[in-house]
Amino acid sequence: MKSFSTLSVLLLTTKLLFSQTAITLDLTNVPVPSGTYNYLRSGIVTPASPTAFENQNWDYSSFDGPNTATAQWVLETDPFYTNHGIDCYGSFFKELSPALGLGYNTDSELDFNESGVFEKGIYVAQQSYTLGALTGNTADNITFPLQGYILESPRQVMQFPMTMNSQWESVSKRTNNFTLKVAAYGLNNVPGAHVCEFIREDSIVGWGTLRVHTSAGPSIPYPVLVDQVKQYSVDSFYLGGAPAPTAILNAFSVSQGQKADKSYAYNFYREGSFNYLMRLEYRGDSTFTNMSRALAHTDDLAVSGVEESIGYGYSTVLFPNPSNGENIQLLVQGKTVDQVSYFITDYSGRIVQSVNGQPLVGNTLSFTMAPELPSGVYVLNVQDVSNATIAVEQIRVQR
Repeated sequence: MKSFSTLSVLLLTTKLLFSQTAITLDLTNVPVPSGTYNYLRSGIVTPASPTAFENQNWDYSSFDGPNTATAQWVLETDPFYTNHGIDCYGSFFKELSPALGLGYNTDSELDFNESGVFEKGIYVAQQSYTLGALTGNTADNITFPLQGYILESPRQVMQFPMTMNSQWESVSKRTNNFTLKVAAYGLNNVPGAHVCEFIREDSIVGWGTLRVHTSAGPSIPYPVLVDQVKQYSVDSFYLGGAPAPTAILNAFSVSQGQKADKSYAYNFYREGSFNYLMRLEYRGDSTFTNMSRALAHTDDLAVSGVEESIGYGYSTVLFPNPSNGENIQLLVQGKTVDQVSYFITDYSGRIVQSVNGQPLVGNTLSFTMAPELPSGVYVLNVQDVSNATIAVEQIRVQR
């Protein structure tokens, strides 16, 4: 009986170590974002473009971008949007004339449901921009009135369930109104419309684990899916209810049917966050050859203690994972450990469970998640009697 038990553990260990599989993301492990999220970015590309995509171990922990930025997501409370299932929104800059850097801010209204994540609505706050630098007349301007609407065809951001080889695409049209005042062309607050059709294609082309930089050292290796994003908009312009005259289009360095907002990128997604863990951008390069910048989100990351383990020639295996929270075991291989202390944190870094001085049986730590803890992703930190880190493991709980 003892031999059978040992054999079972060894077989399970072998499976975990050498037969990894791609994770699956769905509504249960992609929460609606709310608040300010921080990330590093760099126009000087440090990470190399991936050369292989399946069952990879990407280590971008040395990438420490010289610039920091934030992304803001706000929970939606306006009944006009919530009645259509919309959960949150974020503000983005929509190009009007890429050559001149002219554009306007829009709020992207997102709906999270069992089928995926969809941009389902648009909100444009009242805003006005002077055109004096272009026309020489400081009184000239373009003004966007307050407007909001539900899209007839949503833009799809994620598809659930999402795993290796998942693919989806969407074509989403929107019309944003403005008034244009340009004295030289006899335009005095003439009503106009910027009509854009977003074409987006997504393909999950890779999976594996990814380490990124944290201020305290390399992160743990997060299981990730790699989403290859191909997106652009086809823009058209109208004035006074008719296509804008060629002279006006030329003055603004735009053309009917132009392609704008070109975005070709790899997004690395993990469990527990809607925001990508890392993004490799190629801007308008549809061949994904010349990377333009890299970005890495820095919130709620667990720091790895695995380097210490590797240095001493031992490894740890956590099973079952995912788990229902009961009878979870951590097997320490290649090192004798008699007693440990451990604590479990959620992805906000809050300690939700801790135990001091628990003995190991057969070099295995056994524990059960507190019953009040909901389904989700947690981080187990284990230390020996000298407070040295033994293991840092990610736990996925499915009640």
